[in-house]
Amino acid sequence: MIRTQIESRGIKHQLTLDAIRKVERHLFVPARSRSRAYDDGPLPIGYGQTISQPFIVAYMTQLVDPKPGDKVLEIGAGSGYQAAVLAEIVGQVYTIEIVPELAKQAQTRMRELGYDNISLFFYSLPALVTAIVSRFIFSNPFSFSWMLFAFFIVKNITIKYHVGCHAGRAGARNTK
Repeated sequence: MIRTQIESRGIKHQLTLDAIRKVERHLFVPARSRSRAYDDGPLPIGYGQTISQPFIVAYMTQLVDPKPGDKVLEIGAGSGYQAAVLAEIVGQVYTIEIVPELAKQAQTRMRELGYDNISLFFYSLPALVTAIVSRFIFSNPFSFSWMLFAFFIVKNITIKYHVGCHAGRAGARNTK
């Protein structure tokens, strides 16, 4: 998968490649989809959501250029796969999910896999918007670059749904 789906498409960020190799994707998909966990495409995880294809997770991670010690805000935890990939690189991942069942499943999965550097929060959509505005913007616990990361996560959600690709909701900082 790494060579044929990720490296062959230009992913060269070594920390990203190492993280993708380490995180076992089949642990983040429902049992009925495990035989296809490493296929080159998104998979349903329930509640109208999908886990992004491995290349998209690697691409978004490479774009962010995460480094050890960084703090990351991810909006849209889903199954927790993107958060786990990031957690293999950075110091702390804060992730938010608006689907309560997915939040509970991801929280349990993170605990079982030993990801103690991931903090997962559940918010309803209105509460999420309020939390982002009040907590993450006005109190600014993250560096400015991570605030841009959060902004472009939201922008990425819009772009993905606009083009009809429901392949997950993690995002990446704009590199233009």
